[in-house]
Amino acid sequence: VPEDDKVRPGPFQMPDQCPSCGTAPVERGPFTVCPNHFGCPAQLKGRIVHFGSRNAMDIEGLGEETAALFVELGLVKSLPDLFDLKPEDLVDLEGFGTISANKLVSAIDTRRTVELARFLTGLGIPEVGVTVARDLSIHFRGIDAILAATREDLESVHGIGEKMSGAIRDFLEQERTAATIATLLEKEFTFLVPEPPSTEDAPLSGQVAVITGTLSSFARPEIKKRLTALGVKVTGSVSSKTDFVVVGEAAGSKLEKAQQLGIPTLDEEGLLELFQKHGEGEVEG
Repeated sequence: VPEDDKVRPGPFQMPDQCPSCGTAPVERGPFTVCPNHFGCPAQLKGRIVHFGSRNAMDIEGLGEETAALFVELGLVKSLPDLFDLKPEDLVDLEGFGTISANKLVSAIDTRRTVELARFLTGLGIPEVGVTVARDLSIHFRGIDAILAATREDLESVHGIGEKMSGAIRDFLEQERTAATIATLLEKEFTFLVPEPPSTEDAPLSGQVAVITGTLSSFARPEIKKRLTALGVKVTGSVSSKTDFVVVGEAAGSKLEKAQQLGIPTLDEEGLLELFQKHGEGEVEG
């Protein structure tokens, strides 16, 4: 190749530190990212919003503008600082007054008693959404057990495979993450964990199912509710532990994997027959 035709690097060079917090970046797949999840100001605003969101800690009034204000003024330098805020810290800020300052501080303080699943969701652990957070909380029954869980322990929870367990452990083992969670736990939380429904005497107790595709005649939440009542654990991924897969239209890769593993499948008619056989009757669509 002639010298003049060679592709030369452009003027942009990847920085050797995050421009927001100075942390050395790391490569994750095709991306180069700052690993300082909880201390980087550029990330902290979003993490505060996520932490207080409806599916997480559900802290009313902790929106984007408020989060940005707290970070820019240095009132919140990491998530645990939220629980140290006092009304007098906020009352003179733009958009606040005596009533709103007291209301937000009270909303934050009341979340010291919270469902463990909400707390886990609020941490923004990779791969852990609302459903996985709930399953983790019910399986391990406490935050200490979750933090200490090995990859093998995590994979004992239905729906968690090697990729997910690895992402969870990598996140929890990062020094800054561990320090932030440890400081958060010093804020005297009381975690609530629901008792798992007793299905020992249910006709399909211990079986595992996956629902995939579009089910035109049945509402998916109702199907899951009825299967759970029969003792079935409904998970989001097909594995060798899956007993059957409920298949609708456009089922995709989950159906393919079930076929590869030789796992039985049920269409909508078969699902209705299953419910009728075990006394669950018709499912509302």
